[in-house]
Amino acid sequence: MVMIMTKNVEKPFTLKEVADMQCIAIGTARNRLTKGKMPPSYRLGRLRLFDRESYFQWLEGKKKETQLSFDFEEGMNCE
Repeated sequence: MVMIMTKNVEKPFTLKEVADMQCIAIGTARNRLTKGKMPPSYRLGRLRLFDRESYFQWLEGKKKETQLSFDFEEGMNCE
């Protein structure tokens, strides 16, 4: 019997999930991705994926740039 040890890795965010968290349409997210205004991402087949840790680091950097203060736990209100 062969045992494979795997690192506990969290599932990456999809483009749709990132767009929803930023309260923008997926088309807007694609446009921003093309212009380099989105967090680091990678492709897996046809999917555009975002590493969770990298996403939150990018968001933290944006927060510092714009002097915004909001709680990640509460999230953004997209109403």
